[in-house]
Amino acid sequence: MGLHLTLITNETKVTPQLVEQLGRLPLAISVSLDTLNRETHQRIRGADQLEQVLEGLGLLRGSPIRSF
Repeated sequence: MGLHLTLITNETKVTPQLVEQLGRLPLAISVSLDTLNRETHQRIRGADQLEQVLEGLGLLRGSPIRSF
């Protein structure tokens, strides 16, 4: 059909195991990153999760998954 899947995530729940599993699928990942400023991120998202987001990005960076 010419379709391809894109998973949109804010990266707060990405784990090495999830990246490994997703790497087996024909999909791309789009990351929603509001800001790199911790206080602004907390205000926008309602939780202090910037560190988890950055860790998730690091996991994706080293994977074969196409992200944008």
